[in-house]
Amino acid sequence: MRLVQVADGAQITLDQFGSGFGTATETLPVAGSLFRLGWYRASVIGPMSTLQLAGVTGIGILIAVLGLLVTRRSRDQLVTEPGPAEQRESGPAPAAIEPREAREPEPEREPENKATTASANKSAARGQGTEVLDPDTLEPPIETGPMAEEDAGAGFEDAPILGEEPMTADGEMRRENTDQRSYDAPELGQAASAPEQHKPEQPRQDEADHPEAGEDDEFLFDPDAPEDDHNEISQMLRSLVEEDKGGADAPTPAAASNEAGPADATESAPEAAEPDQAPAPVVPPASIFRAYDIRGVVGDTLNADIAEAIGRAIGSEARSRSLNRIAVARDGRLSGAEMLTSLTRGLMAAGVDVIDVGAVPTPVLYYAAQELGGGSGVMVTGSHNPPDYNGFKIVLGGETLSGDSITALHTRLAEGNLESGKGHVSQQRITVQYIERIGTDIQLERPLKVVADCGNGIAGAVAPRLLEAIGAEVIPLYAEVDGTFPNHHPDPGDPKTLEDLRLCVRNFNADVGVAFDGDGDRLGVVAPDGEIIYPDRLMMLFARDVLSRNPGQPIIFDVKCSSLLAGEIEDAGGKPIMARTGHSFIKEQLKRDRAPLAGEMSGHFFFAERWYGFDDGMYAACRLLEILAADTRAPGQILASLPKAHSTPELKVEMKEGEPHPFVEEFARSIDFEGATINDIDGVRADFEDGFGLVRASNTTPVLVVRFEGTDKDALARIQKMFRDAMLKVNPALKLPF
Repeated sequence: MRLVQVADGAQITLDQFGSGFGTATETLPVAGSLFRLGWYRASVIGPMSTLQLAGVTGIGILIAVLGLLVTRRSRDQLVTEPGPAEQRESGPAPAAIEPREAREPEPEREPENKATTASANKSAARGQGTEVLDPDTLEPPIETGPMAEEDAGAGFEDAPILGEEPMTADGEMRRENTDQRSYDAPELGQAASAPEQHKPEQPRQDEADHPEAGEDDEFLFDPDAPEDDHNEISQMLRSLVEEDKGGADAPTPAAASNEAGPADATESAPEAAEPDQAPAPVVPPASIFRAYDIRGVVGDTLNADIAEAIGRAIGSEARSRSLNRIAVARDGRLSGAEMLTSLTRGLMAAGVDVIDVGAVPTPVLYYAAQELGGGSGVMVTGSHNPPDYNGFKIVLGGETLSGDSITALHTRLAEGNLESGKGHVSQQRITVQYIERIGTDIQLERPLKVVADCGNGIAGAVAPRLLEAIGAEVIPLYAEVDGTFPNHHPDPGDPKTLEDLRLCVRNFNADVGVAFDGDGDRLGVVAPDGEIIYPDRLMMLFARDVLSRNPGQPIIFDVKCSSLLAGEIEDAGGKPIMARTGHSFIKEQLKRDRAPLAGEMSGHFFFAERWYGFDDGMYAACRLLEILAADTRAPGQILASLPKAHSTPELKVEMKEGEPHPFVEEFARSIDFEGATINDIDGVRADFEDGFGLVRASNTTPVLVVRFEGTDKDALARIQKMFRDAMLKVNPALKLPF
């Protein structure tokens, strides 16, 4: 038999009689203490005599009685010592018990070890390693209040008020559903307006200052505890009471708010502007309102105030069209979060409800606009521009704003023709739905190995997953989103940015390589042998596929595309239509002519057959892989069979801001190309029997865009010389790349 004490789950043997203690030991708890009696049944039944058994039993009973006496004496001693409250009720204490002097509590300070409980402090002061009394018999009142949070590391002065919902640092409720949050949910505001329901019951003033002593708090007011121990515990209790009373040093509860915290901790949620408090917005420079979007240099022509003003103008325009809901998103640029927050604040100030779909490629925002925003959306993106650029692509009610509609937004701000209201903002994640929607429509008939160069743009967060979802074997390249674009500029229209992709396609023996721009709405393609397949040749492949199911339909392409494309469209049974360059202009023409397909030399592809008609580089990549996988020929053979001429890529001539458009106007007046057909829908395109030449002003950056094509090298050189001479005649200082 043995006598053991239980401490922290371990059994300490205090005394032992006999031997044979092993796994067969049985124990009996001694009520009111940490002692337990243990014995080995075989020893009791075996050699132990009746006299020995009686002696051991007597010792056990004696120990149990002693344990009960110790427990009762300790409790009686605590109960008989009067607390301050009892002294007030029953008069002065007997002379034998000298009351402690009232001491002013020290200023509240952060406990040095937040994980230390009051009971642990007491044990440390006494220098005791274990407790004799069973703590399970005690029920300290603070274990159900805010002090219970002490073991989690929270300081007493920061102890949270317990309630049904967790709270954010600013006093707002934090929801568990991160997929969709409303910053302005009415029921949230109601909950926040009644914070007292989350507070524990407050004691009376006299009880708060001098809690009664009793068996439930004996470890707090043990007469043997040091004076400092009492003072520290009383300060803790006083801190909690003052917190409940709204003391000066307690955290002030946040005022009732209709907005929940943002999902991204790095961003602060915009507040809805009161109708009578919306300040007059700044008027942005007119130069950032371009032909088919708004775009400027952050810190120069674009900042947070300008973004908010633009949001106010867009919201006012939406209200004038009876549109009250807009989806918004941003790409991976470093300024994107600030621009999106400011844009959202401006939209809300105009009385528009905002659906924030987060950091996603532009096509995902367009998809969200169709599915969630009633056809309206604003994308914060600098597209393929350098990292310090940012801007806004705008769709209202299914119409992509361009030209005069963009200029009208600036006019609204200049004239102060703005709506006021109080919109709400919610968050919705839709990327998975976007991938599933495409994956249910496109599945490859055979697996293809594809290298996907995302250029550190936002497409890296979606494109590899999407291509895998349709059955491709994907080798991602630069898929980490980085707004500084450290590896190469995210412009698949520039052959220099495709060098790494060409190398990877050859080294990995891939079937094809695809590249995306900064916001994922443009596509570049590399054949297995490393040849760049320019977008006008891809349009030949897409047109054949679409027209096989939609014969006689119009196919739209921009002025930069090859003259061979029109013939291929006609041969496939379609009607070729040349349009002005620009995604907004192309979409407008696509809608007007009800065309199933459109494309630009820059890599924008618009599928209205089986898709929504907006430009989507990632979806275009899926359609390309679908065509290649359905053909029995190798992908390299299919791409090599596409007609091609001797041509240049898009060449850019740098100029100062504001110079390109006047130059093109002067160039158009000065030229006299013999035997050429002039097309001036976008710049100047001169078509000859054996090729064409083009010069136009970019609508996104201050550059001239030129391109040339010839049926042979001689024709190409002749057309280039004609344009070089004419351009230098207008401006001899130009540095031409051809």
